[in-house]
Amino acid sequence: LPAAIGQAAVLLALLTIEWAGLVAASSPGRLVLLVALGVAPALAALSPRAPRLLALLTTLACAAAAVLIATRPDLGALLARDGEAWRDLAGVLPDGLRALNDTTLPAPADADPALFAVLDLALWVIAACVAWLTIAARNALAGVVAVGVALAYRWTVVSPSRPLLEGALALAAVLAVLMLGARTGSGRPAWGGRALRAGVVGVLVVGVAVAAAAPARDAGGWVDWRSWDLTPERNGGPATAIDLLQRYGQLQWPEVPAVVMRVKADRALPMRATAFEYFDGRSFEPGTRGPSALPLRRGDRVELDGVGSDPDAEVIRQEVRLVGATTPFVLAGWRMVAAEGPFPPAVSQIQDRLEVSPPLARGTRYRTEVRISEPSPRELLRGRAYDSGRISPVLTQVTAGFAGPVVTVPVWGTPGERPVAADFGPYAAVYELSERIVGDVASPYAAVNRIETYLRDRYAYDEQPPYPAAGVPPLADFLLTTRRGFCQHFAGSMALMLRMQGIPARVAVGFTAGRYDTGTDAFEIWDRDAHAWVEVLLPGQGWLPFDPTPGRFAANQASVSSPDYAPREIDVDLGGLARLSVRPPEIPAPPREAPEPPPEPGSPAPAGGSPWWWWIAALGAALLLIPLIPAAWRAVRRAARRRRGGERERVLGALHELEDLAARLGVPPDPTATATERAEDLRRVLGVDAGRLYLTAATARFARRQPPPGTAAAAWRDLAAVRRAARRAVPRRRRLAAMVLPSSRRRATVGA
Repeated sequence: LPAAIGQAAVLLALLTIEWAGLVAASSPGRLVLLVALGVAPALAALSPRAPRLLALLTTLACAAAAVLIATRPDLGALLARDGEAWRDLAGVLPDGLRALNDTTLPAPADADPALFAVLDLALWVIAACVAWLTIAARNALAGVVAVGVALAYRWTVVSPSRPLLEGALALAAVLAVLMLGARTGSGRPAWGGRALRAGVVGVLVVGVAVAAAAPARDAGGWVDWRSWDLTPERNGGPATAIDLLQRYGQLQWPEVPAVVMRVKADRALPMRATAFEYFDGRSFEPGTRGPSALPLRRGDRVELDGVGSDPDAEVIRQEVRLVGATTPFVLAGWRMVAAEGPFPPAVSQIQDRLEVSPPLARGTRYRTEVRISEPSPRELLRGRAYDSGRISPVLTQVTAGFAGPVVTVPVWGTPGERPVAADFGPYAAVYELSERIVGDVASPYAAVNRIETYLRDRYAYDEQPPYPAAGVPPLADFLLTTRRGFCQHFAGSMALMLRMQGIPARVAVGFTAGRYDTGTDAFEIWDRDAHAWVEVLLPGQGWLPFDPTPGRFAANQASVSSPDYAPREIDVDLGGLARLSVRPPEIPAPPREAPEPPPEPGSPAPAGGSPWWWWIAALGAALLLIPLIPAAWRAVRRAARRRRGGERERVLGALHELEDLAARLGVPPDPTATATERAEDLRRVLGVDAGRLYLTAATARFARRQPPPGTAAAAWRDLAAVRRAARRAVPRRRRLAAMVLPSSRRRATVGA
């Protein structure tokens, strides 16, 4: 039993530590309390009297306590049988699952409380299963599998910040569990005893912790584990090439996720590779390379020509390292003005991007300088007229179906014959939809705002959308039929509808900003972060990014996807604009930002904080549970004595339990008395007959051989009968005192 408890403790400690990573501001005390409630039913099952009934009752009580801890309901309303309070409690599970689907984990502190409740209840269920499998069922391997499933979910939705360290510690924990339960054929512990096993586990844990926690320097580090490549398909083979073509099918990710690049910067920015400006009737494609320019090179520094310089633009410097990919594009966030690195001699500037030949190889490091202009909605609403002479006709062209005619839409606000729906062939209904969405707005930015809001608010993100019917263009099927798709569908549809309104638009491709990794002090971008968004040319502003994909964001405060989008009615005439951002995502920020100031005295508690009565109730519950600790410990010890050792040890264990109970009931055994005299004392004071148990113990103690099988079971049955008789013989107050009193330290004496 002690080995089983040790196995459960190791597994549950690992589970609690990793589960805390699902919530940005988790409370360790709450998680530990939930795990303790999960262990209680397994300990109750060790009771010698009615273990199944006691385990069932304990499970129900712990489940109710876990629900109260996870949901923190209004107990007053529940006790008053308030229907609204009970409905809120019943809606926790569906609301929490819905929030879990819509929230990016790790969840911020101000997320939906139902989300926290679901995560807490899931932790309690997993802890209860692990404890039951390891302690009650004595199946440590099944407990390891249960924890492995939980860790797989945790590491899938939230990538570990120190992958090798966390994986190595998890492996060490699993090995520790297996070694704690290892026994030889004779029943003796393997590995040379408990001390040696503990030493092996300790050395293993320390070794992997030191190796994994060692700093991985860029060159010459004694443990540069970040350069290891453990994926079999890449060992000795080429790195993965970046493929960003728009196919509008179904996403098929590699079985083994891979890190594409790491970016060190003061701000999280999507990494842009290129932009697709040609719509071939089915999808946005690179098309012709367009005008090429020879950028200015000064040694390793390359400066782009004609990008423009905005004195009010924010300058961001990025350090990029390609980890697991090759690419002909110099990726950078937003508008790149310069790049510096070991680029090959053939460097071309295609419009506002850089391409190199041969492609940049895995391990390449370079630095970029980007400029970010973020005009406010008020500034963008002022721009209503384009300088059509400086806009390429390609940017407002729509090919009406595959191999169909090319429709050139006049630029917004310029003279020219507007097309009709029939001109767009299979996209006629899409044109009519764009007309309804845009309505009678006066500025191109208002039209952009309406289309972006419409897509984010009414369409669903789905990486496996249904395929369109034969002959139906994918974007038309997405907009008019399925209304489900991923970033390529959303970006292509928005760019297409903007072009139908005469607003220059293109599809940008690259990667999202990734997740901030504290271990490398960089934003880590994986292959699954590949993304597409929209760039719109607005009057007097140049190209600005917008993102219609739910759950993604554009680094542009004028986009409804941005958390900073907040036009105020007092400053802006909101006719046609969305008032609030549409489901902005939660973006992990670098820890270098200044912490929030503490609340001023007298200010209200932050939203989601625990009310004062909750802490009083928790403290009261803890005080009530403290007296039960001795009883719980005795139950664990009693179960161990009943099962540990041979027949002789188990018989003497029953006698130990009897004399400990007698001491707590006020009849401590006389250390000078014989076994017969002690049995007579119990009969005289408590009215119970323990003579047969004392006789069985004396026989077992002095026998030259082990007692026959079944002797220990009979002794424990005699003990149960004596315990029941003793409890009936003493007052209730005395029984309660005996429950909370510590055990006697005297050892049972078996005389002649």
